[in-house]
Amino acid sequence: MLRALFLDLYGTAVQEMGPIALDVCRSVCQNGTASSVREVLQVWWADYNTRLAGANGPDWRSQHDLALESFRVLVRHFQADCDPAQLLEQMEIHWGSPPIYPDTKDFLARVSLPVWFVTNSDDAYARACVRHHDLPCAGLVTSQQARYAKPHPELFRHALRQAGLAPEDVIHIGDSLTSDLRGAASAGISGIWLNREGKPVPEGIRAVSSLFEVLPLLV
Repeated sequence: MLRALFLDLYGTAVQEMGPIALDVCRSVCQNGTASSVREVLQVWWADYNTRLAGANGPDWRSQHDLALESFRVLVRHFQADCDPAQLLEQMEIHWGSPPIYPDTKDFLARVSLPVWFVTNSDDAYARACVRHHDLPCAGLVTSQQARYAKPHPELFRHALRQAGLAPEDVIHIGDSLTSDLRGAASAGISGIWLNREGKPVPEGIRAVSSLFEVLPLLV
């Protein structure tokens, strides 16, 4: 019997990108050699995620430090006349107050199980986000606390320990097949893919297009 839900924060409950984050990419594009904002975003996201994937256990690094290094690489890559530290300051504002998806608050109000946010984030950003949107939750587990980031199973194991639960007691909901579903599965946790964009669903994957569609699956 389910006893709780694990829920990804950025990209699932709140938007991964938003006007502030896009302004950061636009600034690099307008002041450098990039051909489009999309190109800037793709280069930054690839570099940042590569750094994040290698920052686990004894090699753990904060989101703040990884993002700053990544912005330095981005500025050099596009020869942009931008200050990486200022780009990071803008992103920190976004991480603390990103746009929220319209179904999130109603879902949290209607779900009968305790909800734990499990996120690749520094404590300060995730806590500011939850506080900014007044999101009710039983707990908040970050990669900073675990010293591991998704899809590494140790982040999910840390969340289980914090919640006092076994893998079969929870379902993890997230927008990433790799970070959320495969990461959770590696810790023995079943997952539901929040596929807001209507992408093709791989065989064997439980998918929903909104958080509301999760509710009937919990009965």
